[in-house]
Amino acid sequence: MSLLVNAAREQLADAIGDPLMVKVNRDHLLNFVNRASRDLRNSGWYLPVEPALVGLESDIYEYDVPSRFAYVSHLRIGDLSFDNASFQDTGFDTTTDPGATGTTVGVGDGSIFVVNDHIQLENEVVLITAIATNTLTIRRAQFGTTAAAHAVGVDVRRPMTDVDYDEIIPRAYWRMVPATGGMTAAQAARGSRPLFVFNEDYFRFTAETPFQVNGQRRPTETYSSGDTLDDHIESFLLDRATVYATQFMRAQPDAIGDLSNISREAWARSEQFLRLHPQEFRMKPNSTRVPSR
Repeated sequence: MSLLVNAAREQLADAIGDPLMVKVNRDHLLNFVNRASRDLRNSGWYLPVEPALVGLESDIYEYDVPSRFAYVSHLRIGDLSFDNASFQDTGFDTTTDPGATGTTVGVGDGSIFVVNDHIQLENEVVLITAIATNTLTIRRAQFGTTAAAHAVGVDVRRPMTDVDYDEIIPRAYWRMVPATGGMTAAQAARGSRPLFVFNEDYFRFTAETPFQVNGQRRPTETYSSGDTLDDHIESFLLDRATVYATQFMRAQPDAIGDLSNISREAWARSEQFLRLHPQEFRMKPNSTRVPSR
């Protein structure tokens, strides 16, 4: 099970002999976790990330690179367009009406979704950009659909459940560029960001067909209370944060306990973690760095 930041702070407090967080408060402990995460980012670790889907639009050849990607290894195109694909009912309904222009919608159970999931409300597909319990922040009108009001109690569906992504889009057909604006007003409004640019001379597609982005991301740089630590790296974060916490405590005039030994052991474990850098967390061969990330 993933480790929550609050649980990590409690484990840190126990490790340094301050379980009541008297000498090192919760804000300090969170700062030490974030320092540890920055160490990992700077060491060249990259984390696996779930593929993201982007909908192709008619005569549009520029698309945002999903925000969580630092490297892209390859793109795959779906074998069905949205109109020809099937959906699956999640078994939950909407609990609020987002209207035609709203950016949030309530659902019966937000825990079954993750950020960057797509959901279908009647004939509209939306992208989930944030989740707060059972309230989803959404980007409207994906895959050529139209934003519309949706009554409370509408089925929440997962679209395109039968689409396969067996075909890789040849690397010669696309590139990534840092760009300002875009080919549509909605893209231009989002300002400067990295884009996929497809070669109009070679790349042919059916509108509303999804393509899948595959790659890696950097470890989280800054956590907040209530966040979940990145999977796979919890041990490093706890050990390296322990080092910073003991250094902080040793600087206090009434420091007690064998803090030096605790610090040395935690440092050795965290350094070993970096040296054992498995292939899974190195940059994948033939990956392309996302500009400015």
